[in-house]
Amino acid sequence: MSRIAALVALAALVVAGLTTAIDRTGDAGVMVPPPESVAESFFRQVETGRYSRAKPFLARELADSTPDGELERLLRELERRAGRIEKIHGDSARHDGRGATAFMTIAGSRDTVELELRLRREQRVWKIGAL
Repeated sequence: MSRIAALVALAALVVAGLTTAIDRTGDAGVMVPPPESVAESFFRQVETGRYSRAKPFLARELADSTPDGELERLLRELERRAGRIEKIHGDSARHDGRGATAFMTIAGSRDTVELELRLRREQRVWKIGAL
């Protein structure tokens, strides 16, 4: 085996070992986006009217049962409370045995709205479980 092939094989083993170790510890944000990032990305898509691009951030059954009109109503309600949305920020997340809660801040032209979203893991990726 050539020296380069041996180095490539060693690197592959190291990456596989690290991936396995992270996966077994219940990775919540090293190899996948953390819950607050998922929530922030979801709201950024909703805020720009990209409802079809927002749905992949939702848990499968929620995405399947949520029409675009419901996401538009969510946006209108946020705008009613905060005014024109100026900033969306995923602040932090709290993990428990059943999933995670993401804490969000949405700043608008009139007010700031703080939200909490429940997320759960689906195929190792955080998904929003309820709106």
